[in-house]
Amino acid sequence: FLKDISKNEPLSVKPKPSGRFSEFYKDAPNGIGIFYVFDANKEVIYLSRAHNIAQGIRKLLTGKNSLSNRVRMTVDNVKFEITGNELISWIKENNELKRLKPKLNERSKKISFPYTICLGEKEGYKTLSIEKSREAKGQGILRMTSLSFAQNLLSLMTEEFELCPLLNGISKCKEHCFNYEVGECYGACVGEEPVESYNERIDAFLEKINLENKSFLMTGNGRKIGESSFVWIEKGICLGYGYYELHHQIKTPERIKERMIPIESDEGIDSIVKGFLFSEKYKDLIPIKL
Repeated sequence: FLKDISKNEPLSVKPKPSGRFSEFYKDAPNGIGIFYVFDANKEVIYLSRAHNIAQGIRKLLTGKNSLSNRVRMTVDNVKFEITGNELISWIKENNELKRLKPKLNERSKKISFPYTICLGEKEGYKTLSIEKSREAKGQGILRMTSLSFAQNLLSLMTEEFELCPLLNGISKCKEHCFNYEVGECYGACVGEEPVESYNERIDAFLEKINLENKSFLMTGNGRKIGESSFVWIEKGICLGYGYYELHHQIKTPERIKERMIPIESDEGIDSIVKGFLFSEKYKDLIPIKL
């Protein structure tokens, strides 16, 4: 594990503390990334992404819940990696959970996505709704890690693309949504807006997050000043991520792959990337010709 990490990326290491858990996080960085908890057998027993690595380690080791208690009983060492941005932290966490299967992670195989935003239809109008992933009947569009995340994202989608809250299951009104009363809904909920014009906006949202057959880079912040990061999508599949200093280092697929840290893609990674595409949490999208 250590050899694999050090070969691909710099990995900062904290020495074993002498009886005080603060030694594990007092010198940890405040940057975004992943931290790993090891036991005395040098096995990874827990890992997590954190927007602030130092705070994430501190919260885990000083918490009062059962997970914190179990970690304190077995922790022998803590290591961390700065990723530079949130997207790579999500991707790396998902991939590392599948690879390492830490015994104290509740979802040891991969990040769990219990809810799905689905595409449906009502009287010709396309609709978006939240369903439990295992029971989803509509066409799955985005898989979500929690109900609150799904609700927040659906609300943002509805607002940005001027969709009807009632058709999307946000409004619980029986006849028409509140937005219709205040002139912010074009009347799809009462059949006033033509189906074609309403569905065009749904299609615009779907195109914004569409990955199929597309090849591009999503760039973002790097781990240090002067460095940038990229996530590589080739023909709709996320192949990996990496870092660069100069644009010519990522101009061709061959150069990209020389700097890329490969990952095992799955539906979870697909949903993570789509979510960041929708929220536009990236610096640039750079099309790549294959």
